[in-house]
Amino acid sequence: MISALRYLIWLMAVTSFYMMYISLFNNEFFDLLSQQLATRMAPGEPPVALLSEYTGLKALDSILENTIIFFWPISQGHHAGLSLLGLGFAGGMVGIWMIVVVHICRTFSFIRGMAIPEASARRQLRSVYRFGFVCSYICHMAWLSAFVASTIQSFAQSHDLYSLRPYGVTFPLFNQPADGLGALEAGLYTFLQWDYGIAAVATVVWSTDRYIQVCHRAGLEISKSQLIRRLLGWMLIDGPSATAVRLAWESEDISYLQDRVNRAFSRHCLSCFATSITTMQDHVGKYTTILNDSHLHTEVIQKRLTPAISRLVPRIIDELGHGFQVEMPDCEHEWVPIKPYELFLRLVARSGARVFVGPEICRSEKWLTASIDFTKNIFMTIALLRPIPSFIHPIVGSILPSSRSLDTQLRYVQDELLGPEIARRRQKEASGDPDYEKPDDFLQWMMDLAQNDNEGDPRNIAHRLLGLTSMAVVHTSAMSITHGLYDLITMPRWLEPLRQEIQKVLPDWKSTTYSNLVALRHLDSFLKESQRFNPPGELSFHRVVKKDLVLSDGLRLPKGTHICMASGPIGMDTTYISNPDTFDAFRYVDGDKAQSQFVHTGATSMHFGLGRYACPGRFFATFVLKAILSRFLLDYEFRFGSDQVGRPKNMLLGDKIVPNTSTDVYVRRRTGPRTA
Repeated sequence: MISALRYLIWLMAVTSFYMMYISLFNNEFFDLLSQQLATRMAPGEPPVALLSEYTGLKALDSILENTIIFFWPISQGHHAGLSLLGLGFAGGMVGIWMIVVVHICRTFSFIRGMAIPEASARRQLRSVYRFGFVCSYICHMAWLSAFVASTIQSFAQSHDLYSLRPYGVTFPLFNQPADGLGALEAGLYTFLQWDYGIAAVATVVWSTDRYIQVCHRAGLEISKSQLIRRLLGWMLIDGPSATAVRLAWESEDISYLQDRVNRAFSRHCLSCFATSITTMQDHVGKYTTILNDSHLHTEVIQKRLTPAISRLVPRIIDELGHGFQVEMPDCEHEWVPIKPYELFLRLVARSGARVFVGPEICRSEKWLTASIDFTKNIFMTIALLRPIPSFIHPIVGSILPSSRSLDTQLRYVQDELLGPEIARRRQKEASGDPDYEKPDDFLQWMMDLAQNDNEGDPRNIAHRLLGLTSMAVVHTSAMSITHGLYDLITMPRWLEPLRQEIQKVLPDWKSTTYSNLVALRHLDSFLKESQRFNPPGELSFHRVVKKDLVLSDGLRLPKGTHICMASGPIGMDTTYISNPDTFDAFRYVDGDKAQSQFVHTGATSMHFGLGRYACPGRFFATFVLKAILSRFLLDYEFRFGSDQVGRPKNMLLGDKIVPNTSTDVYVRRRTGPRTA
């Protein structure tokens, strides 16, 4: 199919250009153009005289005169059909020439600095494709609206369509006599129809060919019938030029991701499965700014963050002490309503920021807001884009308030917050100051472990750090704590045993150590059971099969298959869990010590992933949420409002499960033992 498309492109080009130019020549279009030029008047009413001189260069003036005579009837507006076609032509050709220029710059580095050979640079082309798509789409919709409004009249006056009838342009092949056009506008109308038609169709065919090649290289299966249906729908709604841009855009993203995945798999991933493409598809990556082109953050977590947790715990506790003072309302003597999810978001964001960006930035209100709202805007964008057809994602994605907020937040963090901080640190390091000590935080570790210019670029570091903090730390931890709080209010019999353990293990919360938090086995078990009933999602371990695979039971997984594990249902299956419908907060306390931990992964507990490919940051996140929940349980009493009956229902976003964020919980300072 691929080779056939290539030959078809050349055949279309040669045949179509022959038909167009020979037809116009025999129909006296070029004679009309020469006659009009001889009058020294621009065509149309009222006539407008051409200037006697434009630049003083005869050859250039001649080109300008021909150009003016050619385009004057299009822009003047006396021939409505011609002007409308000219509008569609202009917008469509923007997308077509954009594709051509980008491909030339990538293929032939004839101008230094214009070639685009690297995947890291290709990501920047998204804005170029978006611009080309919007130009083509808007002009196509303008033409389509007028066409639909005048459909009946157009078909009634069938001679208006004569210029595109095969018989009308193939007469040189059949020795048929030529019909004179009679007016320059008619020739221009024919020329634009054929020029845009040839260019658009040829570009769509070329883009389809390249899209198929890229999908095959990435191991993605393509249904020919589905692809044809998509192409027909896109060309009707978006127009042929915008369809070509869409295909080029999709090809660029797939190729870009595959380049990064291929590099990363040799070091990090299972040989038969790919994760980055599923993440991009699942999170509508083009419109949510998600980066999947590096495993730098994974290396930093594994090599620097996790080994350093024991020395980081005092910093977390210190920042949480400040956070509780700032975020908790005054509830010493009365019940005060709070939104628990919003409260825990702020506490997690504060404690995480102390480790991720250091003490200078961690209390910045703008950083806290960005690290919290970034994920909210991502999932708002996902929720709005997923239900609508993919062919209008570029239009809707570019105008969504949540998508625009993502860009604004990201630019602020890159240009005004972390970007300058990275530059300051690098300047200090380069100065050779013997008294300078590198900060001991995640930002500095990313700077130190970056392996190439892409990973070391300040904007990319800021982007990855914001995404990691917001998506992998702040919201997931806050959801776990909120679920746990709702469970304790609904089933208060588990509260007192947890408080007793916390009081025993943490006699002085402000002096909490790594070992203290590890020793909270009942709290670990409670969190694990709460997660079993309220998992972050019904599915986990998303992968794309990179090559044909036959499992031990004979099941064949074709290359390109998207697979995942039903981690939610597995956790409620009687085959693996005894009495799965019963909430037993201390179910895991008496078992194997490792398996009782909240962070443990296994065949029956895959919410964090599985084995060596499980979430690497779960250890840090668990210490943060245990530190927060232990203090909250010691210091406060809590209950639902009188209007709340039973546990608030979780919110379902696709397969994702989120605690109810609008529920009020009433809190009051305890009169018994507490931290302060």
